[in-house]
Amino acid sequence: MPWICADASPCGNNKAVLQTQIQQLSSVVNGTQVFTDAAFENYGIASGNIIRQPTALDVAGDISKQGVHTWAMVFSTSIAEMRRCWSDTAGFIKSFTTAVVQGPGGKHVQGLNLDWEPDSMTSEDGKNFAKFLDQVSTALHSLGMKVSVAGIRGGALWDYTLIGKTAVDYVMDMNTYMDGQNGNPPPSDFSYFKEQVKACLSDLRPEQYVVCIEDNLSLAQLQERISFMQHQGVRKVALWLSHLAEPLPTQYFPYFANL
Repeated sequence: MPWICADASPCGNNKAVLQTQIQQLSSVVNGTQVFTDAAFENYGIASGNIIRQPTALDVAGDISKQGVHTWAMVFSTSIAEMRRCWSDTAGFIKSFTTAVVQGPGGKHVQGLNLDWEPDSMTSEDGKNFAKFLDQVSTALHSLGMKVSVAGIRGGALWDYTLIGKTAVDYVMDMNTYMDGQNGNPPPSDFSYFKEQVKACLSDLRPEQYVVCIEDNLSLAQLQERISFMQHQGVRKVALWLSHLAEPLPTQYFPYFANL
């Protein structure tokens, strides 16, 4: 599952760049389609509701045509806004219908992807977030939709022990992004990667867990990760591009297909 950054303001992408990435979603290697899902960044939150960004580009229909499940990504860094969301979960769910389902390309959307990276957080926020995720997931399942969340194991907002017991479909752990910058381990630290995967599997249901990777891995580093994941029963990766306005990394495609 790659993230397609379709909000022109933060990404600087134009329609031509996005179309290149989107067309790659239908790539097939040895008879297997490489990608099963794709998320697109179009939305934020305001006053506890999902809003569509004014600079968003309409890509949901084009993504869906590639034969992948299409997820609407909602991004925020404001803990105040997040608290408004779980103080009125019903209102948030209603805003999903208004802003996403009834918005441009909404008929093609099959899932909600929450990428919330708060500016501050407490353990109480973690409890409220897990309850919120369970309620939102249950409600959207009744509409035939799925819910995924990006998280950081050990962060107060993401209590994986609690989230693992919710109805949320996928948890994408961002601890496995490794770039050697800002205190993050480098891609060569395979031991750290293995520790993170095992720790997440101790809290989450195996079918929930998705490993996050960037396009900064050598093929050897990617191969050892894929092999380890297969041994642990993990079958999904979420791909983030370190350079948003470039094509998806075709050299990775055979390894993704092997999952």
